[in-house]
Amino acid sequence: MPEKTDFDVVVVGAGPAGSTATKWLKDRRPDTRVLLVDKAARIPRDKPCGGFVGPEVLEVFPYLKGKEREFLESESFEGILHSPDLRYQVGGRTKMLGLLRSTFDGYLTKVAQKAGAQLKTGHRVKDIKIESQKATVYFEGRKKVTTRAVVGAEGVVSVVARRTGLHQGWQSNQVCKCVVKEFPVDPEFIKKHLAPNRAVHLYLGFQGTPGYAWFFPKTRHINAGLGCFANHQVRLMDYFRLFIKLLKGWTMLPDSARAEGVSAGLCPTVGPLDTTQSNRVLLIGDAAGFVSPATGAGILPGMISGRLAADTLVEALEHNRFDTEFLTRYQRRWEKHIGRFSSELMVQRIFLTPFCNLFIRIGQQDATIRRLVTRAQSHTAGGSYAQGVSIPRLLGRVAWDLLKGAFGRL
Repeated sequence: MPEKTDFDVVVVGAGPAGSTATKWLKDRRPDTRVLLVDKAARIPRDKPCGGFVGPEVLEVFPYLKGKEREFLESESFEGILHSPDLRYQVGGRTKMLGLLRSTFDGYLTKVAQKAGAQLKTGHRVKDIKIESQKATVYFEGRKKVTTRAVVGAEGVVSVVARRTGLHQGWQSNQVCKCVVKEFPVDPEFIKKHLAPNRAVHLYLGFQGTPGYAWFFPKTRHINAGLGCFANHQVRLMDYFRLFIKLLKGWTMLPDSARAEGVSAGLCPTVGPLDTTQSNRVLLIGDAAGFVSPATGAGILPGMISGRLAADTLVEALEHNRFDTEFLTRYQRRWEKHIGRFSSELMVQRIFLTPFCNLFIRIGQQDATIRRLVTRAQSHTAGGSYAQGVSIPRLLGRVAWDLLKGAFGRL
């Protein structure tokens, strides 16, 4: 008989990944005692994020379909990449759903609670002790709970990952530091200047920074941000103020918009960890590195990782097996369904080369490259971007265009 614990599973972090893992686990095994905890004093809360997700989320998680009014604000139908010198652009048709993280996260948390999970806010994890028959989660303020398994879903700076030895933190060249602001905007301004497509824009290598800036228009908000690799000494706020000034000049932001009051955060950029599980512990979402290296998008792959972790925990509870060997089923699942973002990593490297301007200039004139770039910005049902994009084909097409250009036919 297993030792009696306060809970069967404790999920640390009430973002999309953690709430999804909780909801999925309760749906599949209703008698499971699940505690969902978050360090925020209350839910909903704001998170630094672009707030866009592919429509595939409605297919992968059917319980969201028909509930769009609860959490979605807008749809966008075009994606545009800009060259570092801002002279060239390449884009194409796509579809993205715009949301506010406070609204979306709050809705997902309510769904998890409705499924029967217990939610506790204002609980910051301090330590975790793994024993043969249980795990103990210690919170600030001398609070603690015992559980049979722990899910780390609290983001890029994961206490669960560090305290269990799964990951001691990302190196500065493995994360992107970002500043972002969700600007409230009069819907009439957006209708006049950005409708009907409400195109999303990525500005590669903005002003020479090793990263990109983004512009995501919604219905009542415009999300703008800037990120670069953390190992580069860049005054992000100076670049962000310049970006806002340019957006105003392009009539993409109203003159009343101010750069103050931004949120800051970190985003992993090198794909998932080598190992995402140990005795009684699973990591999901940003804590495990499930973020597209090409676009910085992590909502959908994070939610899928939560679902796959829940599937694994159902089996672990049924067999009373929480050892690393058994929980490796989780890693096999996500390697199959999400993958290691190899295509996205190649796209990232192409975008960060000194030849990025040339690539965008050629793509502006080449329909094949435009189609490949559009595909690189689109999700698969597995949650990854750039799947199906042939990097050799992309580079071959660029080489062919250069060859044609050498003979005066470009």
